[in-house]
Amino acid sequence: MKKSLFAIVFLILVVCNLFCAGKLAVTSSTTNKIKNGYATIKVLESNTLAPILNATVCIIETREYFQTDKYGYTQKITLPILPNKNFDISLQREWGEFTILVYKQGYSSFISYYNKVYSNITSVGIICYLSPIINPSDPLVISSANKPPDDYSLTLVNLYKK
Repeated sequence: MKKSLFAIVFLILVVCNLFCAGKLAVTSSTTNKIKNGYATIKVLESNTLAPILNATVCIIETREYFQTDKYGYTQKITLPILPNKNFDISLQREWGEFTILVYKQGYSSFISYYNKVYSNITSVGIICYLSPIINPSDPLVISSANKPPDDYSLTLVNLYKK
């Protein structure tokens, strides 16, 4: 009798364990899926606003490189939504961020930080300006940074302003 009772309890524990493990696997596979957004980047010459052909565009986070066409555009780029975990404790962001590096021989390199990418949305208004290097004193790198949307900043202020 004791052996059969032990076997039944053991069997119930094994079934519960398998059920819980299966449920955990399904939950983690659905929550850990990386979402993607998209962007098309345009590269222009800063003085003339002419499109730059064959400028190299690198997405730092994915380490992928793209070339611009005769209109200064890259192809549609797939970007993973990589959230900035620094803000999880204060106010989570609904977007990911990526860094753009653009370069071409004869021009200052351009790097743009904190570009926003939203799930399943294509950003088409990203323009990067390359400046020709004419004088030895011209900068070798020009950088820019993007701020979060105004409504996010206002919500953050309202949450923490005493």
